[in-house]
Amino acid sequence: MSSVSRTAAARGHKAFGAEQPARPDERLAQAVAQSQQIARDVELRHRLPDGRRLHVAEVTATLGVATLETLDPASWSGRSIPAGNGIYVSLCGRGARRHCAIGAGGARAGDALVARRQALEFARRTLLETQVDLVVVALPQTPTRHVLLLFEGDLLSAAETGTDPETVGRLTRGRLYAPAGLIAFSATEDSLALLKLPTR
Repeated sequence: MSSVSRTAAARGHKAFGAEQPARPDERLAQAVAQSQQIARDVELRHRLPDGRRLHVAEVTATLGVATLETLDPASWSGRSIPAGNGIYVSLCGRGARRHCAIGAGGARAGDALVARRQALEFARRTLLETQVDLVVVALPQTPTRHVLLLFEGDLLSAAETGTDPETVGRLTRGRLYAPAGLIAFSATEDSLALLKLPTR
């Protein structure tokens, strides 16, 4: 694996901020501005069990890669998702990475639920109120490891819209992916490979 791929595998979220065009088209730029306001609104609506908030660290367009190449190791199936019309947001800014950890129990499980609930509301509103068709939410696990939640238009057709733990779990657990590195898409563009995480 090249040094670029190793970096992407460890910090895949940074692929979205790398070598982006100097100026995205006006429609996407407007969607980014709308999404930034949505992120601020949603942030204010959610608190961790200890009263603190999960800060939004970044909101940008998913222009750093051409596609997301997903692979489900359980079924050995995958999809290619165009990334040219999407929004990327990273939660857990200001050093609060542990609050986004998805695999911990006890109090951290409550933190992880808040993170997923916040990600879900942001994705639903962004897909509904802008013209993008992809929302990627990064949940930092450690300083060097992230997992990504992928939301597409099918989220809006989901009959369930509740925010209780069971509903949030059903709407997010099948959308969790781990960055696995950059792969060549063309002579000038890369794709980001993503491995689907086991249901949890």
